[in-house]
Amino acid sequence: MAYLVVPQNIQKLEYDVTTAEGSGHVTVVTGMLPYGLQAYSNNATANSQSASLRALVDPKLSPGQFRRATAMAAIVDVYFGANAAPAFQQFGVQEVEATFDDESGQIVLRVDITVQAQNGNMVVNKVNFQVTTLSINPPNNPP
Repeated sequence: MAYLVVPQNIQKLEYDVTTAEGSGHVTVVTGMLPYGLQAYSNNATANSQSASLRALVDPKLSPGQFRRATAMAAIVDVYFGANAAPAFQQFGVQEVEATFDDESGQIVLRVDITVQAQNGNMVVNKVNFQVTTLSINPPNNPP
């Protein structure tokens, strides 16, 4: 199940480009996804938890304008604590994807994260992201 998250601290950069198809537009959106994911273990048995986060980001496009999107994500706010030695904590981004959503006309960012803990606690609170989208300007609406 994917959790819909409202992105925060959004920054956007836009510029026009020329493509083989004609006039185009690039939108770069950076921001943060707030989400608390925790794994806890009070013994030598490791426990892991995973979550799939979804967020809608700009640009808002008309049908046929979307060409391609790329995305990056990084975990930036973590907490870990040990109950006993040896303790082991791990966290990571498993997959990142940016696709066009026909219903909203926006880009859907999906970030899959995992945390793992053994003899302790591991919490991920925030994930930073960047999405770069290429779109084509409609013929009747030049840049």
